[in-house]
Amino acid sequence: MVHTYLRLVHDKNPLHSHIVPGQLVCEYIFQNYQLTWSSFKVKYQRPIQINEKLYIQKEQQSVKVFNQQHELKLIIYNRL
Repeated sequence: MVHTYLRLVHDKNPLHSHIVPGQLVCEYIFQNYQLTWSSFKVKYQRPIQINEKLYIQKEQQSVKVFNQQHELKLIIYNRL
């Protein structure tokens, strides 16, 4: 999925051969969790490694992404 995304968006950033682009994670969350926020802020906490298993915690005005070790990876905030 990551390599396909990188080709589609013409991303040649060498970091993204090991680290998932944050925008890809955000797009996945917006599509799969039916978020319709017109304005939002993303706070990146830690890099997400390719093939790292993630857990998503949806709250009323935010979404948090954790890994298996319960490390917070990113937060998406709704800007009302």
